[in-house]
Amino acid sequence: MNPYRVAQVFLLTRAIERSLRELVLSRLPDVKPDWWDSVPQKVKDNAERCQASSPVKGLHLLHFVSLTELLHVVELFFKELFGTSPPVDLKALWAAKDARNGCYHSRDLSAEEEEKVKLAARQLLIAIKGEDPELAEALKFQTGLAEGGDNFVFVPAFDSQAPAPDFNRPLFHYYGFADGLLKPLGLGTRTVTKADLSSEREFRRLLSECKLIWIPSAILALAFTEVDWFDLFVREILNGKPALIQTQGPRWTESRGPIWAAFLDKLGLSSDQSLRLFDETDYDCLHDIIVFRKENECLRDAALFDGVDEITVDTPFHLSGRALARRVVFGGPSTRVLDWTQDEWTRIQGAHTGCMSVATHSVVPGTSLRVLALSGHMLEDPGEDVGERPHFGLSKNVPFAYNALEWLLRQGQI
Repeated sequence: MNPYRVAQVFLLTRAIERSLRELVLSRLPDVKPDWWDSVPQKVKDNAERCQASSPVKGLHLLHFVSLTELLHVVELFFKELFGTSPPVDLKALWAAKDARNGCYHSRDLSAEEEEKVKLAARQLLIAIKGEDPELAEALKFQTGLAEGGDNFVFVPAFDSQAPAPDFNRPLFHYYGFADGLLKPLGLGTRTVTKADLSSEREFRRLLSECKLIWIPSAILALAFTEVDWFDLFVREILNGKPALIQTQGPRWTESRGPIWAAFLDKLGLSSDQSLRLFDETDYDCLHDIIVFRKENECLRDAALFDGVDEITVDTPFHLSGRALARRVVFGGPSTRVLDWTQDEWTRIQGAHTGCMSVATHSVVPGTSLRVLALSGHMLEDPGEDVGERPHFGLSKNVPFAYNALEWLLRQGQI
C-alpha cells in the first residue's frame, strides 16, 4: 500500500478515536449521569495509572483509556449513544481499530481494511450530525470514490480553466452521498470534463451508457455549452435518462444564465435564484435552515418520502414546476420568501413556495421523464461554514436520499 495512503488511513482512525471520546463525554452525562460507575474497574484503574504519569492535567479519565478500552465503553453504552436504530456498525469501529494498529506497526493495509475505516468514519459522521469538522476534513482527503466501471453515474465537471479550485473536484462536498449511497447500489462516479473527451461521439457514448446523470451544480454542466454539447444533456433526459439536478449555485446574471433557464424550462422546471425561502422564526438571512415535515403536508410524494418524516434544507431557493412537473416539498404556514435582489419580502408564502420538484411527464413517445430537481444542500457532507455555523446536509437526509436514488433508478414507467 502506498505510504501516503497509509498515512491518510492513520489520520482518519485518529479522527475517529477522538470523535468517539468526545461523543461519549458529550452525550452520556445527559442520559446516564453515573455512566463512569458502570465502566469495568480494570479500565478505570488503567486510566488512573496513565493519568498519574501524564503531564496533562484536568482531563476526564476517558482521555486516558486505550482505543480498545474506549470501544468496550462504546459497546457498553451503544444504545444510549446511537439509539435503537444505530447508523453505526460496531464491527466497522473495531475494524478501524485493527487498521490503526496496522499503521502503528508499519503493516501494509489491504483495500478492504481501508474501506472499513472509511465506512466507520462515514457512519460516525452521520451519527453525530456532522458536528466534528476534523473528522469531516479527514474523510475528505480519502481518495476512495468509486470511478468508472460498467455501472456509473455521469457527473459533468469543469476543465483545468475552472474559475475556482473546487470546480475541478465536483464531488469534493459529496463523499457521503457518492461513497456511502451510490457505491452500495453498485454505482461508481465518472466525472467528465471537456478535456477528457476526444470527440462528441465519446460524449454521446458516456451519456448513453450511464445509469444516471447527476448535475451537482449548474455551472459544471454549463461548461459544455462552449463546445455546443449541452443540448445532448437535454436530449438524453427527454428520452428518459434519469437525472438528479441540483439548482443551487450563483445567480445567473451572466451570459450563460439564459441557457440554464432554457434547460430547466425544457424539462418543465423553473428555478428562481433570487427568491430565498426561510422560516419566519429564523432571521439570519446568511444561514437559514428549514425543516420540512410531513405532519403539515410539506412532503407530498409517497415514493420519495416513504418512511421519511422530515427533511432539513439549508439555504433553499424557490424552485417551481411548470404545468407538467410537480412540486413535492412545499413551504409550511411559517415559510416566507425573501427577494434578495430587491432586499424585500414577497407575497409568496406557504403552499406557494417549494424547493424541490419532479418531472415525470412524457415528451418522447414511449418514454417518460424521471427528473428530480432540488435546492438546499440536502446531499452535501455535513460541516461548518466560515462562521462555524453547522451545515447538516446528508446527515439529516439519508432516508430521503436513498429513496430518491431508488426512485430515479427504477426502470419502466411511473
